[in-house]
Amino acid sequence: RQALERATLSFPTKWKKALDDAADIAQKFLGRQFATAGAEFGTAWPPLAPSTKADRKRKGYKPSRPILVRRGWLRASVIDKRSANHQRTVTLHGITLSSSLKTKSGLNLVMLHQEGTAKMPARKIFKEGQPPFISQRGWEEIKIRFIGAFIELRREMERK
Repeated sequence: RQALERATLSFPTKWKKALDDAADIAQKFLGRQFATAGAEFGTAWPPLAPSTKADRKRKGYKPSRPILVRRGWLRASVIDKRSANHQRTVTLHGITLSSSLKTKSGLNLVMLHQEGTAKMPARKIFKEGQPPFISQRGWEEIKIRFIGAFIELRREMERK
């Protein structure tokens, strides 16, 4: 723990780079959450209601389009750094991924789907618990990346 604190303080640029890499991995696994209709975290999202399926068909969306992906704006706002609605903050203390995409009435669209409503079941985009936002496989990939970064930082600390 002391070595980790020392690395964070002594090499903030490298530490932030390691956290930025972790955010990239998290975004990859969040993308898988959309591709697998929620199954990346173990529990698939509930199927669309017949009325939603009919609405999609009426508006010209193919039935094969994944749940929560009509135009791709919601998915992009969560996983694509280039999206105007993507919010990603990386500090020396951690990572925050979120979306500023809102409904016409001003509700955060990600949180609306995350929590559900009286008429719409929750479809978890971000995993709850520890670590938040990512599956176990994603967390393992982040740990491996951090171990590599820590070894590199340790070598640099020993040279000083």
